[in-house]
Amino acid sequence: DFAPIWQTSRVLHALPNNASKIEDILDDGGTAYRDYDSSRRDLEWLDEHGQCMDNIKTGMSQESPHAGRGALANRFIPAGGLVTPAPLIHIGDMDVLKMYERTKIKVGDDDEEWKVVPDMNGPTTYQLILNYCFGHRDTTLLLCPYGLLTALINHSSRNANTRIVWSDAMRRKEWLQKPIDEFADEWLAGLQIDFVALRDIHEDEEILIDYGDEWEQAWQEHMRTHQPREGYIPAFELNKRLNELEFRTAEERPYSDDGVELRCRIQHVSQCFSPRSDFLKKDSVACAIIEKQASGENSKYNVKVLEGDVDDDLLLDIPADAFFFVDLPYERHHFSFQAFRHAMMIPDDMFPEAWKPANDDDREKAKAEDDEDSSDDSEDEGFVDEEEEKEEDDSSVVKRKPKGWKHDDSIIIELSEVQ
Repeated sequence: DFAPIWQTSRVLHALPNNASKIEDILDDGGTAYRDYDSSRRDLEWLDEHGQCMDNIKTGMSQESPHAGRGALANRFIPAGGLVTPAPLIHIGDMDVLKMYERTKIKVGDDDEEWKVVPDMNGPTTYQLILNYCFGHRDTTLLLCPYGLLTALINHSSRNANTRIVWSDAMRRKEWLQKPIDEFADEWLAGLQIDFVALRDIHEDEEILIDYGDEWEQAWQEHMRTHQPREGYIPAFELNKRLNELEFRTAEERPYSDDGVELRCRIQHVSQCFSPRSDFLKKDSVACAIIEKQASGENSKYNVKVLEGDVDDDLLLDIPADAFFFVDLPYERHHFSFQAFRHAMMIPDDMFPEAWKPANDDDREKAKAEDDEDSSDDSEDEGFVDEEEEKEEDDSSVVKRKPKGWKHDDSIIIELSEVQ
């Protein structure tokens, strides 16, 4: 019986689990066309089971000028009505998102051979996606929505007009009754939340949810202690000011010191490349201003191109409109190890009882006892050393202990419960 395999394999799921169905599928035009036809539903089915996907639209946040974009109501949504559905990608252990500083270690006896590896003893942070996922203090599980525009729904502890609830439309409702380790490795988005209106929401009003007390405390602490990076202005902001900028020379201060790179548009520096150079196919190249020839409205600069096989001659009288900026890799604020990272919090009143750590402890203890009994039964047959298995069992229990968020002074740290 290959049915269980078909249920867990994405590739095999595209194929029939019964060879007798192959001819019918080919007659329908193949798997893709057959699935397309099966995805169409009549109006009666949609009235009963359908969920509206276009109740929200993008716009600038009304809650805070610093929030950037937000999700706005596309139409009137009554209290208790569906704002938008959101299937969830689940991540069993949020540590897979952890990021480390880089360090070098020596390879072998050769002093010249080094390898770049994560610095396991240095500072850590998490990938940006953590900020867009839901978590809970009692688990390492993350639930990341991928509903239409749901990533734009901002936080408000005072003006929230929407909350999340478990959706009746989710594909695997039984997971809410199962321990996390029984579905954590499933390659299936089985869970789903719905964003539901707490009150009447009018057209063009911003959709807001409460990310939770722990998130709010962490954010307030971050705002209190965060030290902005001195001198840093991202490239997109600099490019808005090109007409008013007084460009500086590399001797005055290299732009790379501020995390950005100065670029010259290729049409202004093409003369330094051979006619067949691949660099002529680019829009721009890295460059540095060596001298200022004139200032004001008709500023001119002497420039050196920093890419390609070019000589050291300066390009003279390059106009200011030749320049623009790009961010250097990993220099934007959100790559900083001081950048804010915290999951939105699943409300306690909807966190499943089966996912709570006390239940995990009971299950792990029972599993360890079962494994010990099994080792006793097989000892005479010479299969496993009992003490060795016990050590393995003990270590596996510790590894699977749930972790949670704790707020400690100026940082957010992750604590692992220790037995």
